[in-house]
Amino acid sequence: MRSILHVDFDSFFASCEQHFNPNLRGKPIGITAENGRNCVIAASREAKKAGVKSPNTTWEAKRICPEIVFLKADFERYLEITKKLLQIANRYSPVVELFSLDEVFIDLTCVRNLYPSTLFVVEDFKRQLRNEIGPTITVSMGCSYNKLLAKLATSINKPDGFAIIDKSNKDRILSQIELTDIMGI
Repeated sequence: MRSILHVDFDSFFASCEQHFNPNLRGKPIGITAENGRNCVIAASREAKKAGVKSPNTTWEAKRICPEIVFLKADFERYLEITKKLLQIANRYSPVVELFSLDEVFIDLTCVRNLYPSTLFVVEDFKRQLRNEIGPTITVSMGCSYNKLLAKLATSINKPDGFAIIDKSNKDRILSQIELTDIMGI
């Protein structure tokens, strides 16, 4: 059976801004599009805790969280972090697929026997990420026997969590989610 690991940066664009500018750490941040549209395309954990969501308008976000700081997205800088994520991911398997700027699939099927467990890979991956990038950037991870369920598993324990969906828990998990929680719906 296949073993697919999905890695998703937590609050990626906002976390990158906090990574590059330590003065922003611990503060609610709203990232807006480069073209100046007044819509929040990403919110920091602090902004999310206050109730800000993507795609709130900036005026809605300001009403919800008056202390929010808005920054225009800088995708070139975010790509620096994505490249580091890919370097780390490629250490675990020759089959790595970049899914978006902040997501990657790692197929562990052909290398499963090289590691004591999937949990070992997850913990080691997170340790590598902390050591090479720093504590501001975290990932949530999910594992399953296909990409769809691996991505769904990632959403179960956000932020900075890990979950597995396998045949033993798949039906229970699917019965507890909204249909729109599934990628592509």
